[in-house]
Amino acid sequence: MKKSITSQEKMTDGQAAKVKELVEAALRKSDLGGDGIQRIIEKGGELKNKLIPIFQKLSELPYANEEVKSTYGYPKGWKLRDISEQLTILQKIKEFKVLNARHVIRVAENPSEVPEGAEGLVIIPKPSRVANSYNEAVVLMTELMAKSRKDWHNYREGGLGPEYLRLTEKTKQAIFRLEKGTPGDYLVIPVQTGLRHRGRSMRRAQVMFIDREFGLGPYEIGIILLTHPERLQEDECEHLGIDCAGCDYSPYADGDFFRVLDFRQSSDELRFGCWANSVLQHFGSASGFVE
Repeated sequence: MKKSITSQEKMTDGQAAKVKELVEAALRKSDLGGDGIQRIIEKGGELKNKLIPIFQKLSELPYANEEVKSTYGYPKGWKLRDISEQLTILQKIKEFKVLNARHVIRVAENPSEVPEGAEGLVIIPKPSRVANSYNEAVVLMTELMAKSRKDWHNYREGGLGPEYLRLTEKTKQAIFRLEKGTPGDYLVIPVQTGLRHRGRSMRRAQVMFIDREFGLGPYEIGIILLTHPERLQEDECEHLGIDCAGCDYSPYADGDFFRVLDFRQSSDELRFGCWANSVLQHFGSASGFVE
């Protein structure tokens, strides 16, 4: 069952009260006397008509021009595996064999609701259980991909330290919250792998995320590709590439984090690389959801 989560949720009473509070604060700051306030009241219709476009303008999300129509999608018939199948695949990997998976088994027996926008559940070994830092976990992922995929090519080898790669604040907080709140050594996350934000630049996708949605980083996406290699497969270049919307990348390690990490199938290579934060119809940002 899918639990409804929309980007156009209705205004709450609390939100309306907060806007009224802001308008009243501006009115008081204007230092108008009683006569001036009365004239505003008498022109209430005019005031309302002037406020509407102001509210609409202030509520607009940025980067609206960084979105194009896209028909790129997933391989025909592709879908996320059941988490018990994912666990079977991951437990064959030496680095993950000793991890505590009891929570995954409990969830598999009593599946939780998947929020609207997610394509299903994935399991991810907790970064803190497999490495000393998130960046080291990403390096481990690249090593496992190299063993798993003969077509794998890491174009960021040697460039995955903290001076190159950093998580966005929203993703960092989401992973911290998931690690702290999830028993055992695996995270269980509702995700979508790009279709929801296809044709959008990564920063456009990020501002389009609903409150409970966060961008996936390269470690999470790499693990998903380990358990779902068919998502990006050899000789299938027409399928949607995956942007890592959970991190920013500085290709020159100079403090300027302006690039996007991505996974793409290109000819006979599964490429892990980076590109400018621009609009491409054959890419989509992957995201997860928290309660």
